[in-house]
Amino acid sequence: MNPGKLRSGLFGFKKSSVYQYISEIEQDYSAKLVQRNDQAARESDEHLRRISQLEAELEEQKHSNEAIKSEKELIALALIDARRYAETVKKEADDKAAEERKKLEAELDERKAELDRYHEQIVAVREMFQKLLRSMNEHAYSFEQQVKTAGEAAPERNMSLFERKAGSGK
Repeated sequence: MNPGKLRSGLFGFKKSSVYQYISEIEQDYSAKLVQRNDQAARESDEHLRRISQLEAELEEQKHSNEAIKSEKELIALALIDARRYAETVKKEADDKAAEERKKLEAELDERKAELDRYHEQIVAVREMFQKLLRSMNEHAYSFEQQVKTAGEAAPERNMSLFERKAGSGK
């Protein structure tokens, strides 16, 4: 109802008209209030649903973060173990290489000593051959001198013992 539709009486507006106007306003406000309450209830339900959804997501994120944290710790431990293992393997390899190096050096020293012994033997054999050749040379020279002396001492230089017979091939 419009305030212009209020009926007036002798002493102002009629009470019934005013009551009816107030009643209509109250009904309008009540209807609007009910609408607003319904809308507020819907919005409140929507907000509560959204809060529940966000809490569920938050809980899921917490579990996910815990899982990621656990995985990070496992990865860190695995890396530490891998590093230790690598250091152990490297140390073992270095130790084995040093041991092999020592064996090879010992074998090399042994072979050098063997070569030195062969060299000494070769030098000794060479000296022995040189002495033998000198001795043979001296004996040959001595025999040549004896043959020469015997040839000069022989009558008429008869060297029939040493001459070759023609045609015998000797």
